[in-house]
Amino acid sequence: MKKRILAMFIDYLIVLLISLIPLFVYAMVNDFNVFEAVNSIISFSMFLLILKDLLYKNASIGKKIMKIEIRKKDNEFPSITTVILRNITVIIWPLECLLILLKKDRIGDIICDTKVIEVNN
Repeated sequence: MKKRILAMFIDYLIVLLISLIPLFVYAMVNDFNVFEAVNSIISFSMFLLILKDLLYKNASIGKKIMKIEIRKKDNEFPSITTVILRNITVIIWPLECLLILLKKDRIGDIICDTKVIEVNN
């Protein structure tokens, strides 16, 4: 459970840092419109968070560091579609963190019949 929360924190930090790059480029190229910039960065960040677990076969950078990965409940590897659908719920990340602390499964895990396991890589 602690590993999942720490992996989530690492992933969010990485996405935040990556998302700041387009913000600075946008600010240099255009007249800086805060609303447009923030809206674009939020959209870009959500896109990255939804795709983050495709980077290392069923694990994000945070999960890879914490030595955990996503599996189906039957221990099979989930499809790309399943991983993407599972991560759509990151939009409600505060609730997801709370569920991990209380129940161990995120909403995305429940919907897609997945789990996060420790690996010995």
